[in-house]
Amino acid sequence: MIRALSMTVAVAGLALAASSASATAIFSYAFNNLDGTFVRNTGPNSNTILGQFTATAVAGNLRSSGSLSRNVSPLTQADFRAGYVTLDAPAGFQLTVSVINPSGTGAQGAGTLTLRDTNNDTITANFTGTWLIAGAGVFFNSSSISYVISNPSGDNAINGSNGSFATTTGYINQQLSGALNQLFLDMNGASSVAQVFSSSFNGVSSTATGQIIPAPASLALAGVGMIFAGRRRR
Repeated sequence: MIRALSMTVAVAGLALAASSASATAIFSYAFNNLDGTFVRNTGPNSNTILGQFTATAVAGNLRSSGSLSRNVSPLTQADFRAGYVTLDAPAGFQLTVSVINPSGTGAQGAGTLTLRDTNNDTITANFTGTWLIAGAGVFFNSSSISYVISNPSGDNAINGSNGSFATTTGYINQQLSGALNQLFLDMNGASSVAQVFSSSFNGVSSTATGQIIPAPASLALAGVGMIFAGRRRR
């Protein structure tokens, strides 16, 4: 069981220490109060393929919000207000990651994410990495991630709520790299990732953060990631 627990500087520091690189992030993002769900595999190979975790922006009780910041000139930012998926459709955010091959205290994972703006432009990513027990929780650290910015609207920007935006000029349809880290808080006595993901759950209040750099996917950039602070069983 995973109980509600607030973020701590010590845990964030642990995630930051998981990887490092000297490249400068051109974009960074953070999305809060995502609705986290884990579906436990009960079919064949359930001992090696534990299931899939999904974090989705919603407009119900959690009222997800977020931002995308451009960190190089011109400095701009797209903000997504609380409940934006209803207020500013088709904007949204969803991340999925598998939990597979548990071994010792850890497991492997692979997944995708999509950040969609108010004009239907997207930032998408594919990634692989490792789930690990760390201190009071279990986190996912991306070992490889590849981002692509798509701009079918032609406005060269990711648009958030109320006209705010982060310009994507020069980075559209390029192969970009970066980082994504995810973090569970409070294992409630669990000693392995397999124990944490032993059964399905939903309603986990989740935060996703990451960084994007203009470099091949061989570089991993440190970033605080998925922080889960609550849990309700189905």
